[in-house]
Formats: sequence, C-alpha cells, structure tokens
Amino acid sequence: MDKRMKMREKRQALWSIVAILMIIFPYILSMASVLPQKVEAVTTGEVIFDQEDMGRVEVSYQEKETTIEWQIDYQKYEDASNEYDSQRLLKLKLDTVSDIDSGLKDTASMQLQADGWLAESTYSTTSKGKILLEVPKEENTLAVEIQLDERRTAISENDPAELEALVEEDSQDIPELQLTDILPAEMQGPYQVTAQVDTVEETQATEAENENDQEESVDAAASLPSRATRNITRSSEFPDIRSTKRAQLATKDAAGNPLSPLEAWNQRLYEITFDLTATAPLLHGEADIVFIVDVSGSTSGGDRAADIKAAITFLEKELEGTGATINIAILPASGKFEPNNNTQDIKLDFASLEEWTFKENADAKSLFEDQFDKINEKNYGGNKNAIVTNEYINEELLPGRNNHAFVVYAVGTTINDPKAVGEYVKDADHLSPENTFVAQSENMDNAWLSNGVTIAENYFHNNNVGEGDIVKAMVDALVRKLRINNLQLTDELSQYFEIVAIPDSEEDGPKFSIANDGKTFNVTDIELNSNDPAEGEEAYYSWSTTILVKAEDAFVGADEVPTNIGASSGIKIPEMETMQPFETVDGEGREYDLATPYVDVKLHAPIPIETNETILLNQAAKGIVEITEGWHEKIWKSEHDHKDIEHNHELKEDFHKDHKPHPQKDETYESEHTIKAGVASEEMAAAEYVANYGTKELEDLEDPKSDAYPRSNQHVRSVVHNVQVLTTKLTIDKKLDGEKLLDDFKATFNLEIVETDEPIKPIYSEERTLPDEDLEFEELGVGTYELSEQLASELDGIKIAGPWEIVVSEKAKQDPEELPTFELSIGDQKIVATEDGFLLELNNESKELAVDVLKLDEHSQAPISGVTFEIHDSANTLIAKGTTDDDGKLIFEAEPEFKVNETYTLTETSVPNDYVMLSDKIEFTIDSTGTLNAFKGEDTYSLVSKKDSEDINALLFEITVLNRPKGQLPTTGGEGRRMFMIIAAILLVCAMGTSVYYVYRNRRGQSK
Repeated sequence: MDKRMKMREKRQALWSIVAILMIIFPYILSMASVLPQKVEAVTTGEVIFDQEDMGRVEVSYQEKETTIEWQIDYQKYEDASNEYDSQRLLKLKLDTVSDIDSGLKDTASMQLQADGWLAESTYSTTSKGKILLEVPKEENTLAVEIQLDERRTAISENDPAELEALVEEDSQDIPELQLTDILPAEMQGPYQVTAQVDTVEETQATEAENENDQEESVDAAASLPSRATRNITRSSEFPDIRSTKRAQLATKDAAGNPLSPLEAWNQRLYEITFDLTATAPLLHGEADIVFIVDVSGSTSGGDRAADIKAAITFLEKELEGTGATINIAILPASGKFEPNNNTQDIKLDFASLEEWTFKENADAKSLFEDQFDKINEKNYGGNKNAIVTNEYINEELLPGRNNHAFVVYAVGTTINDPKAVGEYVKDADHLSPENTFVAQSENMDNAWLSNGVTIAENYFHNNNVGEGDIVKAMVDALVRKLRINNLQLTDELSQYFEIVAIPDSEEDGPKFSIANDGKTFNVTDIELNSNDPAEGEEAYYSWSTTILVKAEDAFVGADEVPTNIGASSGIKIPEMETMQPFETVDGEGREYDLATPYVDVKLHAPIPIETNETILLNQAAKGIVEITEGWHEKIWKSEHDHKDIEHNHELKEDFHKDHKPHPQKDETYESEHTIKAGVASEEMAAAEYVANYGTKELEDLEDPKSDAYPRSNQHVRSVVHNVQVLTTKLTIDKKLDGEKLLDDFKATFNLEIVETDEPIKPIYSEERTLPDEDLEFEELGVGTYELSEQLASELDGIKIAGPWEIVVSEKAKQDPEELPTFELSIGDQKIVATEDGFLLELNNESKELAVDVLKLDEHSQAPISGVTFEIHDSANTLIAKGTTDDDGKLIFEAEPEFKVNETYTLTETSVPNDYVMLSDKIEFTIDSTGTLNAFKGEDTYSLVSKKDSEDINALLFEITVLNRPKGQLPTTGGEGRRMFMIIAAILLVCAMGTSVYYVYRNRRGQSK
C-alpha cells in the first residue's frame, strides 16, 4: 500500500510539471519572428516559412499549357531550443478552388486527412519531403496553412533516478503529453502565394515587394548576424562561382617584356585571361571542423551540447544542403580524455555534417546524441586542459587531409592551460590562431588572445555579441573563411593557336601545366580565398590567371578567329560530375553569347601561287580545271594550312591561253589571282566582341604599314603553274659474239617511235653510225619504238640483227607522291636503268661457219680414204676430229662453232701405210667479210674453196689436202722437186767456192 501511495505521489508531481510547461510554452514561442503574410512565388521557388528549431516551407510553381503545377518543399528541423526529447508532426493545408485530392501528385510523404490537412504519418525529430499539386491555369493563387503538433516526454531533471525506476518497472507508464496547435496564432497563416504576372513591369514591382518583405523579415530577426537570415534558393546545378575568360592583344612577351599593341600584333601574340569570382557563402566549400567542447559542470558545461548542436544545425542551414563536404569532429577538452585508451568508445575521427545531423544508431540515437552521452558518462573535459586534445588533433586527426581545417572551442569560461595551448598552436603544422574560433558563453577572458590561442575576430563572447547569438556569430565568421579547395581549370586552344607561356606553379598553390597535345591548358589545386570584408559587407572570393598564346605559323588567318574550344573548357568543382563552362565577357564584364573569345589574327602575307606538275614526255598534262582546283587551298604560303577557313578567290580568264594538253617540252603558265580571307565563325556576336574587347584598334600609330591591322584582307598576287616534262636516254652497248666489236665493224642504227597510248603523233627518228658515232639516243618519251640495224655490205661473215621493238612506259609507283619515272623493255626483258638513262646490250653473232676437208693423191688426184684430221683453236683446244670417207671427204659430225677472226689449226694425224703423212699444219682464219684465209707455214695455202649454202646466215668452206705415195719423188712443181733444186744450188755454190780458193792459192805461190 505504501508503495502504491509513493507511486501515485510521483505521478502527481510529474503531471504538475507538465501543466506548468503547457502554461509557459506558448509565451516562449511567441518571441519568434513574425513571417510576412504574403509572398509571391517564382519558378525558382520562394521560402514562405523558415524558423530556427522548427522548419522551413518553400513554394514554387511551373506554368504549363493549361495548368499550373505547384511544388511545396518542406523540411522539419530538430528542436535545439530545449533539453527535452521532443518529436513533431508537420501538417499543411492547401486552399484552392479545385479538388485537391484529384490534383495531388507524389504525396507519399504526407497523407490527406478528412479535415483537409495533409499530415505526416508519424512524429519525428527531423524530416523533409515535397508535395505536388496541379490546378487549372486560371486558379493562380494558393493559400498555405502550416501547423506543427508536438509531443515531449517530461521528466524531472532533479531526479533522473525516477525515470530509471519507471523504465525498469513498466515502460508504458512513462508519462507522455500530446501538445497540438503549438504555433502562435500570428504564425498560423494562411500564407497566400500568387502566380507570377505576365508583364516585365509587374514582375519588377513584385520583386521589389519581395525585397521589402525580406527586409521586414530581417528586421524582425535583428538579433541575428546579417547573413544568417539570407534565404538563397538555387536552381542551377553549379554553385555561385562565376568563371569568365577574355582574349586580347598581348601586353607582355614570354620573357615579361612589355609589348605595344603594334608589337604584339606583328608577333601575333595574344593573352587569354581567366577570372573566378564568388560571394559568400561558398556552397561547395570543403572543410574539417573540430569542436573542442567544455563539459565541465563548473562552467555551465551542460549547455555545451546545446551550443554545439545549435552550431551544427545553423552551419547545415547556412550551407544549404552541402554538408556532405563539411567534416565534423567533436572532442572533449581533456579531463579523462585519453585518445590511446578510449574505453568509452567515443568517436575520435570525422563524420560529415549530415551524418552528425541525421544519422541514427541502433538505439535510435543520433550520432550527435551518442557522442555527448559517452563524453558526459566519463566526465571527459572535467579539468578543461586542452593541450591533450590539441596534440591529438594536430598529430593524429589532421595529417594527410587536404581540406581547410578549423578548431572551434565551445566553452563557458576559458580553458585551464591557454599558455601551453598557445605555445603549441604557434608551432603546430595543422593548427593556427587564424583558424581557431571561440564561442564563450561568459564574458571576455584575455587569456585567449594574450596567449595566442586565437585572434580577436575569431573570439565571440557576451561582451561583443548579444546573449544567445554567440554561436551564430561564430559560425557566420567561420563560414566566411570557408573556401573552395581543389578547383580545376581546363581550357583547350582552338586549332589556330599554340601556347607560348603559362604561369609558374606555386609550391603551396595552383599547379599549371600543358597537356601532351600542346593545346590544352590545365590548372589544378586552385583555392578561392575570401577578402577581408568591411562590417556589413559580404565576403568576396576571386582568382585570376593569364596565359600567352600566338597564332600558329601554320595558320593563315581570317577576319575573326576563336581562341578556344568552348565545349572542352571550364572549371571542375569538387563533388560536381560535370564541368562548369566559362562565360565570355568583354573588358567591362559584359556577357557575350559566345562559347569562346574571338580575336583578329594578323595574316601571313600571301605570296604568288606557284604550282608544279611533272609528267613523262608524250603523257597528258593537267587540264585547267585540274590545275586551278587545288589553288583554293594554296592561296597563302604553301607551307601554311588554311585550317578549313573558306577563302574567296578569283582567277583571270586568260590563264589558259597558252595551255597545251600534251606538252613536248617544259611549259610555264602565268596569270593574276585575287584573294580575300574568310571568316572562322558564323557567330554574329564574334564581330561585336572583337570590336569591343578582342583585338583593339591600334591607336597612336604613326604611319602604320598597310598590313599592320587586318582591315584589308584582299590581295592580288600572281599565280604560276610549271609543267616539267621528263625525257630519258637509251645507250646501246654493241658486242660481237659477246666480245668487243672488231675495228672494221661498220653499221647504221635507226630508232623511230611507231605508237603512243595518247591520241598524239609525236615525231622521233634518230640515226647513229658506227664506228663514227656513239650509240646514244636522247629525248625519249612514253611510247613504242622500233630499233633497226643495217650492217656494211662487206660484213658477210656476221648475221643480220634486228629489228627490235622497245616499249617505253611509266614505272609503277610505290608511293602516289613520287615523281613519275621511266621503264624500258624489249618483250619480257627489262632494260637496265642507269643514272643517265637506260643501257641496252645488243650482241651481233658471226654466221654459222662450216669447214670440210677433201683428201686427194698428189699425183693421181684420186681420193684417199682413211686419213684422220684434227682441228684445234688458238688455245690449242681440240674442237673437231674425223676421218675421210671413200670419196676422200671429211665432214665433221660435231660441227665446231667457228668465230670470226679466230685462228684455227688443221692437223693430219694418220694416213694409210702407202702414203707419206703431212709434216706441216694448215692454219686458217675466217674474217668478217666471210673470207677463209689459210697458211701452211709462212706460205699462203691456196687450196681453199667457198661452197654455196642454203642458209643465208651460214658459210661453207672446203680445204683440199694432197698426200704423195711412198717411194715417189714429189711431183714436178711439187714439194720434192723444189727441195732437190735447192740442194743442187747449194752444191753448185760450194763447188764454185772451192775452185776459186785453189786458183787463188796457186797464184800466190808462184809469185813467191
């Protein structure tokens, strides 16, 4: 019974506390800012409700052909204004003439109730979603009512053991109080939203009204910093960074020497400047923020959780949904904090801003709640010695991270060891007073600044900020220092330019480079830092760089030329998948509807066009159309490329007056050509851009040259076409039987063209005579030639040669760009090519020579059979052998091949026994006239006769050889008789000499 009484008393006490809260809670909420009663919606959206610790509602619309589609985006904030566990239910009422139920779309996040309210299905601490409502176009107004229902668990703060007892006994007995319609009457609406009017004047007026309404909203929340009340709605996928580029004549050369406009113009040098600008807050800033929290009870430590929670909530709202790039760590100010002995398992590293705000663990606690429960449980931060935490942050937490790092102290009073912390921060690698912030709920303490822990502009306390606004002011200052890290810039030059110079990379700054293609300019590690704004002004971020480019030598120019390729140029922002393109601006920042800046480019002076072609003699040359067709690409210097620019040109009509379709010699045709440079772009804005900020008119020039500035892009130049006609030479190497010609060789050669492939009849007939002239025929062209030979009449021993058909043609090319070359052939035989033409080897042959032997008796002239003969050549080589037949004739079966002017020997080797064998050999030679000359010893052998032959290319000779029988004197007049006469003469001379001697001796003896 006593136990029941005690329980009843406890419950009565709890209900008393709840009753008190019900009385005072509306008065607390009534202190909030009053919203404007009418806000006009625009297509990008407008915020109609935004209250800290409550929520945000934004209305926008899309005008269709017959309807208006309204979109209501809502978000419910976690209540950081009290220490109770509170949950809320958001309800919206949309008042319109149409049937709301039929016009609703995508209402999964809310359900339409019978009373006309759209309500969330469950209570929760935070939520977000959207409602789509489509109504007829004539219904251009929409009234929105907003209501928040709340429930809280009310527990006595003085006796936490009471709640534990209730939970252990029965969790259903935990007292719960449902509070409905908690918004004050002045905040409940309805808020009317009107569709945008059609005229520009009305739109501008409406915008002015909105600005006034926003100013009233700011005045109602005057206790907040100026930027804290800004509600910016962005429809673009890119952040508020303006990236622009512009081009102009260079002001400096690659060495940094100043250039006048004319000097830059003559060198074809230009500058491309890139500017990046932004205003705070930068929505894609990347940062690591470490909160050092004071949880000591002696310095209002219990309030630090609310301060940190308020800071994180405010930071998330200020960055408008980009919290994924902001990393938060929450660490205690020393006490029992030992990073290497983390028995309580507190989180020692970073989590994203969104994770701290929304992520819940298995116990339905947020990451934030879980962290503070663990810190409070072990009384971390009890002695407020922050040196341990600073050492951990600098040495363990921040190394290896490239984001901007901040340290934030959330304290009641100062830390216990500011001197030690200040000395440590001064030399730390990752900490600095400039990036350290203090939000102190008490009055100013000079220890922070005198010890160098932070700087004055980062120190917020009750003396310099109104009570309750310290956290907001601190976050506002921190956001001003946020910057975008790791921006990348890429710009690709057009085909007309090449990069001359880029800035040097900085050790701790942007890195400049040129890609392998030599056309793409890259900058990485760009970081946007803010200026130091005056009070009441917004932070301003900027970065700029300039590169030097020149028109390529291969570019001949045009009126306006794009300097870059717009689709391949822009900046890459972290967390963004696409590249943000550049804007093209003039010198005053005016935007142009161009993808890239344009400039005038100094033209290469055009020179006379001189084209050439090479043909072989008797081939067809290019016609006039073929000659002039390629000139469209050759109207400037031949080594320059026109880069696909369409130039205009006009050729005088008299160019073809001397043209020859089949020239027989080198020809030159000449005329005049009128040339005008083309245009590189069809953009109408290009000319205006160039006139305003591209290549400026060259001012203050004294008597500038006519080509100093590209305003006379029309030129008249001569054009020339050269036709080179190639010929070749044929040299004949004449031999006889494969050997050198005889000295008495006489012949006449004639070479005449008989046919060509082209429909022309060229004349070529040349004659050469040996031995007086060389066998060289020059000025040959393509065609078929006949070569004939006429031997001297006395050369009856040499066969008749020729005629020969010689084909002169073009040799097949391995490369189409090769010059044409000749090829000569006789049938399937290719004539040998030399450096000086072609060499044709022609061989004359001796006629076929046959020699027979006739063997007769010296006395009776009867034929002698059985006599053997041999024939040897001049090298004593046996070439024939045979025996006479019954008719005394010897016809050699294997007829030897006799050659003209070769000496041969006929030798008798055996005779019948009754005949005397010849002791002398018979030598014979056949000359080129077809005559056989024979010798026996030194005497001419005359027993030779020439026989008729049926073959005109053959000669037949017969040599008669006489033999005498044994025992008979030689026939008178024969060889024996001559010998006896010689012997008798010798004996007679001897006898006469003897007689004279004796007569002389006797006469000498008598005289004595």
